[in-house]
Amino acid sequence: MAAKRRIKEMSGESYVLNDESSTQGDEELSDGMYGGRDRFYGSSSGEYGYTAFGDAQFMGSSSRGGNDIFYGGNDMGMGGLIVTTDFGGFSGAVTFAGDAEEMVEGARGGDDTMYGGINSANLFVGDALNSMDDYTRGGDDTLYGGAMVGDDGDGYGANILAGDTYEMFGNARGGSDKLYGGSASIGNDGYGGAMNLLTGDAFLLGDASVGGRDDLYGGDLAFTGNGTAFMVNLMAGDGYALGDSARGGNDDLQGGSVRADSSGDGYAINLNLMSGDAFAYEGGVAFGNDKLKGGDGDGDGYALNLMFGDVASLEALGLGDFPFPFPGPSLTVFELSDTMDTLSISSPMPAVFGDDVLSGGDGQALNMMIGDATELGWDEVGGDDRLVGGGNGTMNMMVGDALYISDGATGGDDTLVSGRGDDQMWGDAMQYLDGAGGADTFVFRDNNGNDTIHDFREEDGDRIDLSALTGSAFNSYQALVNSGRVEEDYDGTWIDLGSLGDDSVLLVGVYFDELSSSAFIF
Repeated sequence: MAAKRRIKEMSGESYVLNDESSTQGDEELSDGMYGGRDRFYGSSSGEYGYTAFGDAQFMGSSSRGGNDIFYGGNDMGMGGLIVTTDFGGFSGAVTFAGDAEEMVEGARGGDDTMYGGINSANLFVGDALNSMDDYTRGGDDTLYGGAMVGDDGDGYGANILAGDTYEMFGNARGGSDKLYGGSASIGNDGYGGAMNLLTGDAFLLGDASVGGRDDLYGGDLAFTGNGTAFMVNLMAGDGYALGDSARGGNDDLQGGSVRADSSGDGYAINLNLMSGDAFAYEGGVAFGNDKLKGGDGDGDGYALNLMFGDVASLEALGLGDFPFPFPGPSLTVFELSDTMDTLSISSPMPAVFGDDVLSGGDGQALNMMIGDATELGWDEVGGDDRLVGGGNGTMNMMVGDALYISDGATGGDDTLVSGRGDDQMWGDAMQYLDGAGGADTFVFRDNNGNDTIHDFREEDGDRIDLSALTGSAFNSYQALVNSGRVEEDYDGTWIDLGSLGDDSVLLVGVYFDELSSSAFIF
């Protein structure tokens, strides 16, 4: 039977280690010791925060963590400070670590479950709060961020969820974790928001560490009234930063959705900033083959989905001082530059990019999908990615590889599938500084909207796939030539794909007589 421990407030913060309430001490599991199957219950509305470790402060040798369950309290930490972090570790108003503070040698984490309380500042780490090193292994943990609920007033909530640890080094491996960002529900004329920061494995992966196969879900936002509500979901499939020869896992990321019902000028926004692997990298890292799906928008709710298949540089996006201004109590994560300084890069090597699948959200959604990274450089080669535009009501911006290609980099062989909105499409990059494009395929279906291809180059092997369209004009190249659906002007070549010009594609800077039949798939 599982042991139950209630976390009680002390004069400062309270700590629970290995099923015993105490001040922080030298509790240890080693030499084949196993942790128990425990339950922890946090208090609510407390003046002080608390920290709980599922098994011990330190785990080494061949020790094993137990399968523990944690329940956080409500209304914890919203009076001022949300979460503070110090380089090398971090803490929150409610801090849970599934197994220990540190894990070394051959220690293995248990399969732990954590539940956040309502309107609280939660920091949940699946295995070791500070670090995993050597040949440690993370457990298969499930973390639920706490919800934010506000009516007729301002309200804010924050969750930081890390599947395994803060720093992962040596040959450590992450577990297969599931992370659920907290939802937000705001009613009447309130103004409020919530933020979820999710990393599938750790904040920093270095040496030869390997990320696990993780599932990340952004929090949903529901709003009713005439005020304003927002949600920010910042998600990285593996870590905030990867370096040395670390490898990312094959992760699934789902952005949060938003629905708003307003009788006046109220509205709600859910921003999903997702990266399949990390937000920064150095060295010859290898990224995983990830799947990303944007959130949906409905009513007066708008989903803004910014998705990168492998890595999104926050600095290049102008968010180097993330978190960007966040209304209400302050939220500090850590300085990225300080974090990257811990990576011991002996000689720069090109990163290996994954073959990712990115799909836009539906409804009131703006989808920006980049197959690999903010920038490709140093002879890097982009992955062979698949980007799929969202459905009715959406706006889609799709870039097969990166915003910029420079320093001899080469784009991958990507597939861009038009959505039902008006799409802007780049097979390789928005801007070339010095590099080459890959052989990309642009796929169009019935009811595709009015789309634009900005970088079509047949000499790179690019193709336009019209095989899914109905109508005799798309049975062959000669049928298309004779159909009267092709026009040229100073912008390039315009092809009518539907009826009455409702669906089309514009090839910017390309003229039809420059193309051969090999440029099309029928």
